[in-house]
Amino acid sequence: KAMPAKKARVRRRRQPTTMRVSALLLCGAALVAGARAASNFSQVQHANSAQFLDHADFLETDREGFQYLLERADAYTGPPGKAMLRAGAKRTSKNRLLILLCATFKYRDVLLNFIWVLETRFGIYNYGVACMDKEMAMWFRDMGKQCFRMVDMSAPRALPRPRMELIYHLLEEGVNVLHNDVDAIWGDNNIEVLQSADVVGQRDRHPGFLLRKWGATFCTGVLYIRSCPETKSIIRSMFGHEGHIHFFLDQLRFNRALDVETGGITWESKEEPPLTYKSTDKRTPDFGRMRKMNDLKVAILSQDPYRRECTGNVWHMRAAKIVHCNAPKRSESKQAMLERYERWELPDQWTKCVSGTVVPFFNEDCRLIKQQESYDDRRRRWCLELAEKFQLRPLTRGSAYKGQLYNANDPKQARYGPFAKLGAKGMTSVYYNLGGQGCVDIIGEMPSA
Repeated sequence: KAMPAKKARVRRRRQPTTMRVSALLLCGAALVAGARAASNFSQVQHANSAQFLDHADFLETDREGFQYLLERADAYTGPPGKAMLRAGAKRTSKNRLLILLCATFKYRDVLLNFIWVLETRFGIYNYGVACMDKEMAMWFRDMGKQCFRMVDMSAPRALPRPRMELIYHLLEEGVNVLHNDVDAIWGDNNIEVLQSADVVGQRDRHPGFLLRKWGATFCTGVLYIRSCPETKSIIRSMFGHEGHIHFFLDQLRFNRALDVETGGITWESKEEPPLTYKSTDKRTPDFGRMRKMNDLKVAILSQDPYRRECTGNVWHMRAAKIVHCNAPKRSESKQAMLERYERWELPDQWTKCVSGTVVPFFNEDCRLIKQQESYDDRRRRWCLELAEKFQLRPLTRGSAYKGQLYNANDPKQARYGPFAKLGAKGMTSVYYNLGGQGCVDIIGEMPSA
């Protein structure tokens, strides 16, 4: 046999020493510039954390806007949450609850979509808006609306105050804060479940070192904090000596503060790790207790139906109580994702619906009157629609797979058993899109095949 020809060796041309040195110098210059920028940012914000958290100094930012937030918190007429009742509050006690919405002008339409959902679907008005840039603050003023200005309007290039600073000062006033990202759209009235513990957050996987320790982390995009000395000390510890918190670092510092300042969290689950990020078909949150904070209770919402990961088709996402997709941080991407999963409800002619008062934002005569369906009613309707679409029927009562489903149009499934046993070639994906066993049970109530 003929021997194969040897491949010619390709020698990599080594870069000249001057080029390598230049690259190192450029990297060093970039690091120095980044450090100087961070230092300048800290100096622009505040000199130290003590001044940064000074309540009187903070009110000078926008005293009228802060009063507006307090009035919106007082507008809540619902009962105290479970966390307040555990802390000794009476059922007749006043619950000062504020749904805090922070947005820049680029996210204006996304913000208005969430306000539309709150007002038209659930009749919720105890929300307050924090304007994160000058354009947003000026637009609210021109529309005759009010918001808390997070920037100094007189400064030529003003940096917004961190939202955690605003949350801290609201807690100082005895306000229970429910911070909600404007792209985290509700499919149900979640106020009750979001007050089930002293700290309640949506499930996430950042920062990574606590993901490995807990199995899941708190997302500050949907976060409830009850006003009490312990939670205020947790927020205060986030600021440290830097005197500021960058907008994208508050989740890292909040989770780290929960782990360090509380002496650690003891989760009810005894598994290792105690939590899982992708917990499906579990409606109840995972609870834990702060070891050194009078056993204050914390809770992380389940992944399904409080969705942080937007996977599956529209049928699966319709049943979610919160849709908070991990999309690129651009308003166009957020809107496109919400439209895909049928969570964009703001009408095209919304400018004709703006009211002449601060609250409600939209005119009652222009609203789409919708009969509010409960979560269970919606899920039942969607499950039955899926059963019709895929011709799903429960197996006969005498079957070994009693209560399971199969595709009535597929002879193989009708002969050999439920679709969940057929692997990728069967209906396993349909089972996933059904939302797990919950839909299987609902369809199982239909007449047997």
